[in-house]
Amino acid sequence: MQQDRKLVNNADAKPLTVQDAYLRLRLQYSSVGDDIGQIYLVHGDSLLLDIFSHPLLDWTHGGQLLQFFYQAECALQSFAHRGRVFKVVFFDCLSCIWSNPTVQFARELLIDHIRKNTKIDVERFSTWEDSAWKEFVSFTRPSFVLMCSARAGILAEKMRKGFVTDTEKLIQRMAVDFIIRQNIECVSMTEVSFKSSSMFGFRFNTSRELKNSKIDYPPIQKTPTYMDKKVSPDADLVKKIAAEFKEPWLNLTIYYLICILKGNKSLLQACLAKSFLLHAAAIRTLPLEARAQALPEDVKQREIFQKFIADICGAALHKTNNDALESLGGHGIWRCDLFDGRMFEKIAILTACLGLDSLNTFGVSKDMLGSLRKAWTFIHIEARLNKKHKIKNFTPIWKKNQFPEFSAFCKSEMKKSKDIKFNAEHLEIKLEKLDQKTIGASEAGETKAKEKAEEKKEEDKEEEVAEAWDDDDAEDGVADDWEAEDDGAEEEEKTTEPEEENNEIEQTDEGGLAKTSNAPLMTKAQVLWNRNEIKDVKVFSLKDAKMVQTFAPEIEAQLQTRNVTSEEKIKSPYTRNGIWLLDKEIDDGTNPPPEPEPQTKWERRKATQRKMRYIAYLDKYAKSLKGGGIIYRDVVVAQRSDEKKKEKKSKKQSSKKGSKKGGKGGKGKGKMTMRDKIRADVEEKQREKALNDVKCYINHASSLKTLEQRIEHLDKVLISMSEPYAVVPGLMKLLEWCVEAWKLEKAKGGMGAAVRVFQMVMDIFRRFQKDISIDQFKELSTVLLRLGFSDAAELLVDQFIKLRPEKLSKKDLVVSLPKTKELAVGLPSYRFQLMYAGHLMVRNVDSAPDDRVSGFYPDKWQRDLLDVVDKKESALVVAPTSSGKTFVSYYAMKQALFDNKNIKRSTDRSIIVYVSPTKALVNQVAADVYARYGAVFGVMTLEYSQRLKDCEVLITIPECLETLLLSPQSAMWARCIKYVVFDEVHCLGSTENGDVWERLLMMVRCPFIALSATLGNPEEFSGWLSRIQATHDRKVNLIIHRTRWSDLIKYMYLPKSLPPLTAIQGQKHLPSFEYVHPCSALGTELARTGFPPDLGFSPKDCMLLYDAIIGVEVPDDVKKRVQALHPLNFFKDLLYIKKVDAQRFEKALKQELYLWSKNGMKKEILELIGRLTKALDSGIKTLEEATEGLCYSVDYLKEHFMALMVDLLNADFLPAVVFNLNRDVCEDLVVDMLFTLEDMEEKALEAEGFSGKKKQKDLSKLKKQAKRARDKKDRNKDEDAQPGDEEEEGQFVEEEPLYHVDPRFSFIQDGQSMEMGEMEWWLNRLLYKTKWSRTHPLIRALQRGIGVHHDELHRAYKDLVETLFRTKHLKIVVATSTLALGVNMPARTTVFCGDNPNLDPLRYRQMAGRAGRRGYDNIGNVVFVGISPKKVFRLMTSSLVSLHGHFPMTPTVVLRMVNLHGKVNHKTHAKDILLNLLKEPFFKNKNEISKQAKMHFRFTLQYLLEQDLIKIDPKTGLQVHGAGALAVHLRFAQPGNMLFVKLWDMGVFEDICSTFHNKGEQSPILHKLMLVMAHIFFRQPLPVGFTKKDLLIQPEQKSTVVLKILPPKVQKILDQQKKSALRLYRTYLQHTYLPEVESETHPISEALPISNLDIKPSTVSPGSFLSKVSLQRVPAAIRSPYFRLSGAKDDFKSAAEICQSVPSKLYMDLEAFPVCEYTDRQLRNLPLNAYATDFFRHGSLALLQTDNGLGAGKAWALLKKWSHLLQDIAQAVTELQRPTDRATAEAEYYGTAAVIEKNNTSKAFSVLSTQFNEMFENWNHQQTNQRKKLEDIKKVVEED
Repeated sequence: MQQDRKLVNNADAKPLTVQDAYLRLRLQYSSVGDDIGQIYLVHGDSLLLDIFSHPLLDWTHGGQLLQFFYQAECALQSFAHRGRVFKVVFFDCLSCIWSNPTVQFARELLIDHIRKNTKIDVERFSTWEDSAWKEFVSFTRPSFVLMCSARAGILAEKMRKGFVTDTEKLIQRMAVDFIIRQNIECVSMTEVSFKSSSMFGFRFNTSRELKNSKIDYPPIQKTPTYMDKKVSPDADLVKKIAAEFKEPWLNLTIYYLICILKGNKSLLQACLAKSFLLHAAAIRTLPLEARAQALPEDVKQREIFQKFIADICGAALHKTNNDALESLGGHGIWRCDLFDGRMFEKIAILTACLGLDSLNTFGVSKDMLGSLRKAWTFIHIEARLNKKHKIKNFTPIWKKNQFPEFSAFCKSEMKKSKDIKFNAEHLEIKLEKLDQKTIGASEAGETKAKEKAEEKKEEDKEEEVAEAWDDDDAEDGVADDWEAEDDGAEEEEKTTEPEEENNEIEQTDEGGLAKTSNAPLMTKAQVLWNRNEIKDVKVFSLKDAKMVQTFAPEIEAQLQTRNVTSEEKIKSPYTRNGIWLLDKEIDDGTNPPPEPEPQTKWERRKATQRKMRYIAYLDKYAKSLKGGGIIYRDVVVAQRSDEKKKEKKSKKQSSKKGSKKGGKGGKGKGKMTMRDKIRADVEEKQREKALNDVKCYINHASSLKTLEQRIEHLDKVLISMSEPYAVVPGLMKLLEWCVEAWKLEKAKGGMGAAVRVFQMVMDIFRRFQKDISIDQFKELSTVLLRLGFSDAAELLVDQFIKLRPEKLSKKDLVVSLPKTKELAVGLPSYRFQLMYAGHLMVRNVDSAPDDRVSGFYPDKWQRDLLDVVDKKESALVVAPTSSGKTFVSYYAMKQALFDNKNIKRSTDRSIIVYVSPTKALVNQVAADVYARYGAVFGVMTLEYSQRLKDCEVLITIPECLETLLLSPQSAMWARCIKYVVFDEVHCLGSTENGDVWERLLMMVRCPFIALSATLGNPEEFSGWLSRIQATHDRKVNLIIHRTRWSDLIKYMYLPKSLPPLTAIQGQKHLPSFEYVHPCSALGTELARTGFPPDLGFSPKDCMLLYDAIIGVEVPDDVKKRVQALHPLNFFKDLLYIKKVDAQRFEKALKQELYLWSKNGMKKEILELIGRLTKALDSGIKTLEEATEGLCYSVDYLKEHFMALMVDLLNADFLPAVVFNLNRDVCEDLVVDMLFTLEDMEEKALEAEGFSGKKKQKDLSKLKKQAKRARDKKDRNKDEDAQPGDEEEEGQFVEEEPLYHVDPRFSFIQDGQSMEMGEMEWWLNRLLYKTKWSRTHPLIRALQRGIGVHHDELHRAYKDLVETLFRTKHLKIVVATSTLALGVNMPARTTVFCGDNPNLDPLRYRQMAGRAGRRGYDNIGNVVFVGISPKKVFRLMTSSLVSLHGHFPMTPTVVLRMVNLHGKVNHKTHAKDILLNLLKEPFFKNKNEISKQAKMHFRFTLQYLLEQDLIKIDPKTGLQVHGAGALAVHLRFAQPGNMLFVKLWDMGVFEDICSTFHNKGEQSPILHKLMLVMAHIFFRQPLPVGFTKKDLLIQPEQKSTVVLKILPPKVQKILDQQKKSALRLYRTYLQHTYLPEVESETHPISEALPISNLDIKPSTVSPGSFLSKVSLQRVPAAIRSPYFRLSGAKDDFKSAAEICQSVPSKLYMDLEAFPVCEYTDRQLRNLPLNAYATDFFRHGSLALLQTDNGLGAGKAWALLKKWSHLLQDIAQAVTELQRPTDRATAEAEYYGTAAVIEKNNTSKAFSVLSTQFNEMFENWNHQQTNQRKKLEDIKKVVEED
């Protein structure tokens, strides 16, 4: 986020301090940790800083150790979110930051606890500069380090006393070292958050200038700590304690107390020690919730207790070691709960001042009682205390006047609390339960006092806010009189809860304290319920609502039973805007209005032309999809099973008839009939003709000039022939020519020709081994011998003898060995095949013919998939990209079309829905469906829809299908859906719309096919789908196919110094691609991580790996295993190695490496990896040194992009898709290369002396071709053409100079360009839609074989790029992630060009899968350039994406459910769709989530009722009401839509827009509207505490960067809405959690989340000291008992606080709350980025990047959302402010008809939408204008 200045790196530059360097690091908000499975690091001391700064952890009373461990484990559990893997690292040099010994002790305990009680790895280092750390980093290769932010003022003030003042400097030093010196990425821990399966945070980014600048690194100095004073423990004492006592907690307590009492003569210390011993027994006895005690504030004597616990911790730090700990009891939960500061203080106060009559009344068990007495006696003896210290029987520990100040304090506290009856005469304590009403009244009084104080604070704050608001407006020149409205405005009603009447007369004693009886103890639920200070909320009774009784009857029954429902009728609030909302419905887009019928002949002609143009587009686009191979297959509908049976039966009968003796026309068995003779003659003639044809083909090929031309021509001819008698002679001739080609190539050092010869021999033998003659066989054997493969030739002879029917011996097949070895390869057969022929190995996929498919033989798993569709079942299909899984969708489509031919009613038709993840794929599938079946399809996206309700095949995106299923207007249509295809179903894990995918899978009532190539947990996901589909009695089949057709070979581009390029064709230099072995990416922890499932080894990879293995010195037993893996042994008796054989070899090698890791052979593994990466490491090191580390910068990419493309051309790696996730970089790469090519061409032609003449000739030729195309179109024009026809698309031809390209400076050669007329059609379409000129750089680049593809480009240009690439008229496409998902762009190579935070493992797999598609190439190449090796290796070894699901219920979803159920006539249809939403969400590791979802659903209904968004209709039940229709319409902007309608209902927008009719006030009003909406929609956070002053370069005056605060009135409305929502959800939690508590017979117990260590308290004796202490617990019912230990009540301030502190058995998702919050881990509000309001001010892309810190792609995506949102709001508000007849009548009745006529609000939103969209469109053209300016500048420079 921060901007860095350009730093000058020279000898005279002044070095930066570490602090200055840290401030120059830029913080950028993005997703982090997406490479799930890859290790990242958690900095331990940063974690401690984060925990100790948390507002809910109280450390002021000496420390809440158990809560500290709980919060630490919760944090670590969240860091492992969705299967992420991390290690915790501590640096001893940072232990000095903790000045408090209790914190130091907690730090040491936590390290030991994580190591001993969890599976999390903890590493400890001296500093981050020592060799052990660097070695650890090189082994681990962490993706990033999670550490706290160390900007000034970020660390909480409450912890200032807990650490030294240099803490921030030390953390800053560590961060700068990590990022700049060690190249380790860092992420701020403070703001880390989680949404769905994604992890978000602020990355520390640096710049090239900062990396090259000088930084002064002072030496790391360690301050002495308690750990440095460590002494050897008293071994004898340890032995005595271990022998005398068996309880571990007691052993250690005794040891620590003796350590601090020895030599201490203070009676105070002895008294505190005895209290500490009692407190230790108390926390082992009391349940967790009873330990949450309220304590007074500002106690001076508190320092006594703090110091005592600090002394205990100090003794533990320097007088204990691991051996002593093991002797005293080892490790367990007791170490996490060694002391409780608040409980110690409470016990100490009560016992010290009041004492105990007898230890027997303390309340512990008999065994513990004896242990306590024995322990104190032991302590007294070992500590050598005086007799006065003995304090027998625990009776008054503190004498009456020994400590008068402390005693007086205790008395005053007891009188104040009224909890304890105090007898000053005997100093005895008698705790009795007071009347709960008295306590409640007292607490209510205190609560009211606190509320008044808070209200006053809020009023003061509002005044300050108002002043700040006015100041900001004054700066912007925006007058604001909104807050200056009359004070008589209507105030919001304040709801006060009635106090319970107290009908009983209280009895008091003389001291004024309430008298109580010794009544039995209350149950836990009663205590939690009655002592809760926050009043419970009555919920409206919905027992008669059909929807509730259908979906959540048990929840309603539970609420009725608990008597928390109210029968009171709901009073809908009548707001100023409410009259416009009565009985209103907003069009949801599912019923688009029909196009008006053309009236005139000209209009009919125009309509016809539009349709014909669209059909022409589909036809041309679809033709490009018909590529090579078997990607697109025609599918035929199989016969029905009963038809098949009839057909088989008829065939049997006919065969029986024809088998009678003689048959028809025959005279007897064994005689040839006339028909047979004729057939034999015909076959003989065909045989002769085929042989003659082959001879002609050979003769014709022989006449060609070059040997390669002959081979290519003859190969093409023979590939379509299958008759052995004709094909074999031709193949033998082809083999002869291939041998000659090998002879020529061998001299040049190549192997390609030898591979071709070997494959031809094996192919001929495999296909025609029964048909070839002995002489032909000998020729094959001779070729093998000439290649030097004598072993293969011997195996060939053996197999030939076995297969031939005649008896042959080896002597008959003997072939003399060649005299020379001129053609010998020089390698054994197995090595040759593995190293060079792996991509041509035979694939065994169990293909077989099938009547249902034509044109190819489907694989076994594909046939299983067809069977699934035939049975009308569902399936989850997991198969690699390009494996052919999509074809089943066309089979299902054709079946539906077949069924529709026989229907009589339109309502009985079958509809197939194809759900695409992107709009680009929607267009592709639509064109493909049209090419196969014609105009039977419809399309629906967020922008447009076509033939939606008339289609038989609907192609759409998930959001639109959800709209259709939940729309009452589409209920009849939705019932016709018979099959759904979900393509790329792994998008369910997406943060953006993954919840939509999940709900769709739960709502569909018909069979479906879910397709995915990157799914990590298919079994689990399939199991959930099966349980969901069980509702409809439908089976879900799991079909997994893991084998990828083509291997992916990885390379890194490491360019060397090259001569200047003068042309791109004919360059003769070796490409700079360095091979990357998959094992290069592996670490030493294979035993833990294993091999990623999709990290495949090619045969070449396997051979190189084995070579490296045998070079490592290993033990003898390992050597034996390795020898068995030798390829000569492994592939013994195999003539040729098949792909399945190579895969077995791969599996065996992986297993061997796994055993190495499991047996701890780390040194050997590192040596192995070093052997495989020697050349790669050397090349990387050389490149980094040569470029001074700048080889990963954008400038480096631009400088070397041209050389990279030329190398791809020379290596035969084209066509290629180049991926860079920055759209600006994509265009820069292409345009810069275009300018370079044009310059090279111009210079070359000028040097040749005929540039002008040649250009004129070529241009004249092009003009003639273009004129012919225009004349042809003119002849086809209608004679009655009307004015305006020339503006129609397809007729628009721009008269501009044509662009000529010299083939030497283009990636496409003569003959490879698209036909002129076809190209003209596409160009005219593009020019018409974009208004570009023919000389636009991106168009000129297309004519040189280069294209660009990203979201912000016009669809017409992207269509042209896709078409050209598929038809091989384009060789290079530079793209963002738009081509990653499903778009058919068959490439030979995928290039990852430059790094980006969004380049995660999922995108990597999707992008890499574009290379080597089946049917085009047998191998795919993946090239990395400009990406660090660490990132490359992480991408290669990352795990497949595992789906985890989402919490399904949000207020918007519930509102849409009500809308459907209330308005649809067929309730059964609504029930079938909605029931599964509450049945079982796909949510991992959360028990009872279904019950919680139902409870959440019920209380969301309560919220919607309170907000007047739904109502109860006596006849139809729940109905959407008021502004609910507006909330439904804005469903894509949740939860902001809920806040928007709240502000709408309260008249906020009407107030803002009240003077919009005055033109002079329109601009300020629009800016106010943007400000309000920017606070609730599409918010982007900034780092905590960020201000404009934190920017090193101050932004432009128009940029505010940090979003301004809201007006006080608006903020107050939102605060009240939030408070109401939190109160409601607090009640929801009570009724979800407390029923479980009441049903338990044991105390509330919650284990620690990771270690699963559980607190198991003993039984408290009734009427005892501890039983009465437990009644003084903190009043709380919902918050986790661990958080209550610090005295936290249920007064939640934010939804984030609820989510953090509820018990782990309850799941709370922040997305489910109708609030907008952005808080850090310490519950502090984060400032918001003002990108939306800033853009509305200046409309500048550059400023959004430089000032607001947004990347161009992200900024465009966010602003596009804003554009759609404002359009939706403008449409909805315009419709809502057209009053209905009923609304008009009511308005007139209330006298507000004049208000209705003022549509200022709708006008304001319409103008706002128009202006914003104009600015957005202008921004889209900025890049084009920038290109034009660059070109103009270039021309000016050339002219000068």
